[in-house]
Amino acid sequence: MNKKRIVLLGNFDGVHIGHRALIKRGRLEADKRGLPLTVWTFDTLFSHALNAREDRAELLRSCGVDEIITESFESVKNLLPAEFVNEILKKRLNAELCVCGYNYTFGKGGKGDPKLLEKLCKEYGIEVITVDRVTLGGEDVSSSTIRKKLTDGDIESANKLLGRPYYLFDTVKKGAQKGRTVGMPTVNFYPDGLCLPKNGVYATVTHLRGGKTLPSVTNIGLRPTVNDGRGISAETYIIGYEGDLYGKKIKVEFLSFLRPERRFDSLDEVYGAVKCDIEKAKAIFEKRNG
Repeated sequence: MNKKRIVLLGNFDGVHIGHRALIKRGRLEADKRGLPLTVWTFDTLFSHALNAREDRAELLRSCGVDEIITESFESVKNLLPAEFVNEILKKRLNAELCVCGYNYTFGKGGKGDPKLLEKLCKEYGIEVITVDRVTLGGEDVSSSTIRKKLTDGDIESANKLLGRPYYLFDTVKKGAQKGRTVGMPTVNFYPDGLCLPKNGVYATVTHLRGGKTLPSVTNIGLRPTVNDGRGISAETYIIGYEGDLYGKKIKVEFLSFLRPERRFDSLDEVYGAVKCDIEKAKAIFEKRNG
C-alpha cells in the first residue's frame, strides 16, 4: 500500500488566496499527522489559464505543498463519483484526509459535490474537510473573477485576489527590433493559452537571473505602430538594463495599467509616449519598494 497522504483536490488555476486558504488548512493537518501534503489535479490547465502548468507547480510548492500528482482528464472523466473515490483516493493515493473547496466537483459530468465526497469517503475511513468560500472586499475570490479583472485592465484588483502580482514567465523571443532604432531595445514574449491583461501599457517589474529586479514598461497587444503579424505579444522595456536576453527566461510582474494601446504615426511619437510611461513606471516601482 502507498504511504498515507493528506490530499488537496482542485484545479488550482492561479493559486489565488482562495486556494491558499485550502493549502493552509491542508498544511496544518499534514503537520499535525506527520503526513505529506499532496495536490491531486489535472496535468493540463483549461484555456485562458492564469498561469502555465510549470508555474502552477512552483506556486504550489512555494505555498507548502510537498507533492503534486497530475492526472489526464481524459483518463478519469468517465469515472462515476463512487469509482473516483475508490480508484483514485483510496487505491491510488491512500488518502487519510481530503481537503477541497466548497464548490469542488468530481466524477462523470461533475455530478459529485463536497457532501457526496464526504459520504463516499466515509465508507473507506477517509476524512473530508471542506473549506468555505473566501471573500475580499465583499467579492468572492475565484479564478473566473480574477480573469474578469485582468481582461478589464484592473490589474491592482486582480493582484489582490491572487495574493501576488500577476506575472508572465517565459523565454525571450526575437521581435521586430524596432525599439533599438530609437534607443529603447525591448524583450518579447508571445504567450499562448494564457489569460492576458487587457491590451495596453503597464508598469511592470522584471526579474532577471541572479536575483536582479528592475522597473519596466510592458505593452500587451498587437503593437499597431510596428505590427509584425505575430499576433498578441508582451513587449517589455527594462529600465536601466543593457544586455542580450534572447533565449533566456525572465519573469515580468504586472503592477498597474498606464494607458490603452494606440497607433502612433511614427517611431518618434512612440518614443515620446514611452518616455512618459517610463517615468510613471519608475515612480510606481519606487513607491512599491519604499
